Amino acid sequence: MIQANNVTLRVGKKALFEDVNIKFTEGNCYGLIGANGAGKSTILKLISAYYPVQSGEIRIGSQNISALDKQQWRRSISYVSQEMQLFSGTIRENLLYGITRAVSESELQNALKTAFADQFIAAFPKGLEEQVGVNGANLSGGQSRRLMIAHALLKGTNLLLLDEITANLDVESARAINKTIRSIAAEKTVLMVSHDMKAVADADNILVLDGGTVSPMGTHEDLMRTNDVYRQLQLAAGV
Repeated sequence: MIQANNVTLRVGKKALFEDVNIKFTEGNCYGLIGANGAGKSTILKLISAYYPVQSGEIRIGSQNISALDKQQWRRSISYVSQEMQLFSGTIRENLLYGITRAVSESELQNALKTAFADQFIAAFPKGLEEQVGVNGANLSGGQSRRLMIAHALLKGTNLLLLDEITANLDVESARAINKTIRSIAAEKTVLMVSHDMKAVADADNILVLDGGTVSPMGTHEDLMRTNDVYRQLQLAAGV
């Protein structure tokens, strides 16, 4: 369980959010939405210990995040962002980067299948040995992000933080990524920041950030009835 208790974060004199209380439990998919600058990605950075907690506390299970070994904690989670995180090398080398344990070929193929990356890789002449340019220069945005998700799965962590991973993708690629997220969310805890309202609607619980406040979490159906900001965002997206 991840719990934020009375967390306040200020940027200069501006409070990005104040006295936030949130609880994320294992085995659920959470959508985080709000306007640009509302603090959605910041919450992921706080949970991954890239930003310090200025006021209040974040607890991972029974431990305060400030007491954890930061590098060890980050190795135990998977963070996938909209920025491309691929290097020059083969697809296989990118998938296995930073993973010190032995990974079987069947496990590799299962991760690719779950991430819906197996078919486009099979179409390459060299398959897994195909070269990837820096930041996936010779791949589409959707292909690159599916590889990033497959790498996250191979890390074997139970917590996935997904930050706008469908941003700037075409409709078909975004649809494939959202299908991947639904598949992953059946087995892991997923925190997903997204402007894709269709993807967010499928989450088990949704968090709405607005003007420094965090509304009570709820399902898509709950928030359509009770939350004006959420309802307006969904209606604007035509969902």
